[in-house]
Amino acid sequence: MAEIYDQHAMALMRFATNMLGGDWQRAEDIVQEAVVRAWIHAKERPEAKIHLRAWLKMVVRNLVIDDYRARMVRPQTTDDSDWPEVEVFDPLDQVLTRIVMAEALQDLSRHHQEILQKVYFFDQSTAQVSKTLGIPTGTVKSRCFHAIRALRSAMALRGVAIPQSQRLTS
Repeated sequence: MAEIYDQHAMALMRFATNMLGGDWQRAEDIVQEAVVRAWIHAKERPEAKIHLRAWLKMVVRNLVIDDYRARMVRPQTTDDSDWPEVEVFDPLDQVLTRIVMAEALQDLSRHHQEILQKVYFFDQSTAQVSKTLGIPTGTVKSRCFHAIRALRSAMALRGVAIPQSQRLTS
């Protein structure tokens, strides 16, 4: 088989590459298949006298045609990396997070619950909350900061981690 390949491979590669429009890799596969078929044919019919290069060219030609037909029949395959990552909206996850958050809010002090409710649920500014509760703006900010930390801890105890960069209302 190595002798057949050494004698005829380069001529067959050029022939196959021309037929395949320059695709050297597919040509290599086809030439290797043709040489294997020649080796099998020689084992099955040792008495047969054939002009080997002409026979190999015919086999290569037929393999190229078969390859072309197979590619036309089968749809072209794609790699998973060709597809963009798409984030799927899952409302169930959001609902479950809200249920856990409602339970976690119960663990907070009354002042922390009140601050989070006004700032995050009623979307009030610190100035508005300060005026409504009659406390300084700095106290509103401080309570809000500590309330968020306490809520993150309560959520973590329930197995839900909220990244630092994510808003609590999302």
